Amino acid sequence: MENAIEHGVKPCGHSGCVCVHVVRQVEVVEIRVQDDGVGFEPEAFGRIIDQDVVPENGYGLRNVAERLRLYYGNRCFFGLEKVETGTSILIRIVDQSQKEEENVQNSIGG
Repeated sequence: MENAIEHGVKPCGHSGCVCVHVVRQVEVVEIRVQDDGVGFEPEAFGRIIDQDVVPENGYGLRNVAERLRLYYGNRCFFGLEKVETGTSILIRIVDQSQKEEENVQNSIGG
């Protein structure tokens, strides 16, 4: 949210909109943060979240990407979506807690 406001909407010089959508399906949680601001080039996004490159700015996105990698590993996607205006960031997490809970219930005879 902070990045959407500071780097997306604020540089426009007028009011804008930031939307957060969270959708939970059986084993997937999707979080989408979208703004109608200045936009974000895919190459710049890639450089910021790339672990081998030190970003000039953009530590906020880098921190989010690193925390998601550490916590979820390959069960998480963090990426830029193509939109006509502004920027849309998608976080998709495979949630195995439902399966794990079912496995525990089955193992104890629930």
